Amino acid sequence: MVTNSMNALMFGSDDDSVFLADYTSSLAETLATLEIDDPIPTSMVDCGWISEDGPSLDLSDSVERIRGHQGNKVVKEFMSESDTNLTANLLESKLEIVKWNLDAKVTNKGDYTEYDAPASRRVLNLCAVVDAFETSGSGKRWRLILPHVTLGERSSIALKAKELTTYQYSLGVLDGFRLLTNTPAMLATVLPVGP
Repeated sequence: MVTNSMNALMFGSDDDSVFLADYTSSLAETLATLEIDDPIPTSMVDCGWISEDGPSLDLSDSVERIRGHQGNKVVKEFMSESDTNLTANLLESKLEIVKWNLDAKVTNKGDYTEYDAPASRRVLNLCAVVDAFETSGSGKRWRLILPHVTLGERSSIALKAKELTTYQYSLGVLDGFRLLTNTPAMLATVLPVGP
């Protein structure tokens, strides 16, 4: 078997970014037609730096097996649970990133801002787009378009020296997602039509 190392992808370019916005049905409809080179809708927030681990698309599947009575062999399998999550550690402290993470109400106090955060947070509905560029500078890229995600579980925010403040976003994917890519080995070939 011959393998081609040129088909191996390593993301982590300085241009990688996660874009988030409050969910609206009109924004979700816009994202449903977004193409690979289209500009990101202006209502979406560029969440800036992400950790060197990059964002990850976490697929969590659980399969149930049904065994037959004779011989106890598996006769059927079905997916009992299948979830998709997008996880990203955001390193930039911007108004929306902190507001969503804390589920806070924001008030302008003139020369400072007050974040009024409850002790218990709620699940928030967001829209997301992830642009990930291959590190080789080849122009190869993936664009993940997630029209409806939920921000549920949050984790701690470090407030100490020698550690960047991070906001870990674990986003549950609802209604599916689209992956757009210009990577040559992943391009679908058009089959000829006719007899």
